[in-house]
Amino acid sequence: MKEETKKIEVEKDVLDEMIKKIERLEAVQSQAKLKDFDRSIKDKSKKVVGLREIDGKVIVSWSNMIKNIVEKSNKGYWGEDQVVEVEYEDGKKEKMPYVIFNRRFTVLLMEVKKEIKNEDGTTTFVGTTADDKEYKIKDTFLK
Repeated sequence: MKEETKKIEVEKDVLDEMIKKIERLEAVQSQAKLKDFDRSIKDKSKKVVGLREIDGKVIVSWSNMIKNIVEKSNKGYWGEDQVVEVEYEDGKKEKMPYVIFNRRFTVLLMEVKKEIKNEDGTTTFVGTTADDKEYKIKDTFLK
């Protein structure tokens, strides 16, 4: 028995307007936001969080800015000299300009297996990535 196809009727101008809105949203939508949205509507039984990764190394923490100078020149141009120190999964630390820290990272998804509530009100997530590596990272340091 052939499955019955359901049809709806929509005025052409209403449909055209909906298509224009969709095209407009797709044109301005960033790929990162689209990935965030896709991740948010996936299976809710699994909690997935994003880890920051730079050059294939997972960042487990970072410091407050160790240098934070933001000034406006006499000509009206803004200059920034901001430096943050990141700590990678192997324990190595690296100082880098804050703008580089925010531009160079990619997101590595981790499926949460356990949540630990900390005394300071934060949560530590324990989970695994697609390559079965386990991480234990405070929510402060997630994407």
